[in-house]
Amino acid sequence: MSCPDCFKGTIHEGTPRGKEIKLLGRDTYVTEPPVDLSSQPEKGVIVILSDAFGWTFANSRILADEIARKGHYRVYLPDFFDGRPAPLSLLDYMPKLSEAGIAATLLKPVYAEDNALHRKSPEGNQGKRTAIRCCRLLLGGKPAVNLAHGELVDCVFVAHPSGLALPDEIEKIRVPFSMAIGDVDMVMGVGEVEKAKAILERKGDVPSETVVYPGAKHGFAVRGNPGDEKEKEQGIEAEDQAVKWFATHLNVA
Repeated sequence: MSCPDCFKGTIHEGTPRGKEIKLLGRDTYVTEPPVDLSSQPEKGVIVILSDAFGWTFANSRILADEIARKGHYRVYLPDFFDGRPAPLSLLDYMPKLSEAGIAATLLKPVYAEDNALHRKSPEGNQGKRTAIRCCRLLLGGKPAVNLAHGELVDCVFVAHPSGLALPDEIEKIRVPFSMAIGDVDMVMGVGEVEKAKAILERKGDVPSETVVYPGAKHGFAVRGNPGDEKEKEQGIEAEDQAVKWFATHLNVA
């Protein structure tokens, strides 16, 4: 379920270096490791399920570039909103609506699709299995968490998820699962975080981690303010958490 903080944040400066393609009929942003690393084989594929602002949002594209660079992956950021993401103007209006106390009444649940991941290379022409990881950022955790219930992806990272049905959706997790969450997240409170963490820890056969970022709000990993040193640092830390998790749990068999 969406919340006012799902539509707050800062647009990051920078120029995405990837390209736009059609992937399984969907517009998709794809980015690869920089040219100076191109002689090394890619370690796998990551699919990012975007926040409410969709596949064209600069923050998500820049984040995809950084994950590709740091981890040496090919990263796909598909359009799961059929060309109708949330307008960027909400980043200006939502703080004002929140101050007026009416933001929550204007929001409806928004969910991304979760059926566009395939064990073959997403470009569909290599004919061999490519390891896929799912990096889930915002817009409710349901799609990525649901992916973690099966074997379609090798592992999953989520940042500040929302809309989770506890304990059921956590208990069903079957692949290595990493979560980044702030301790002042307005959607998933500390009590829910501790409950989810305890469930994951009891699942001894499934690797998991829950990293709580002090003072971090809902959305910090993708729309934090780079002009604020703490927010900038925590955004980078969450990014590195994802890259390290992928590196540890990639299955290339």
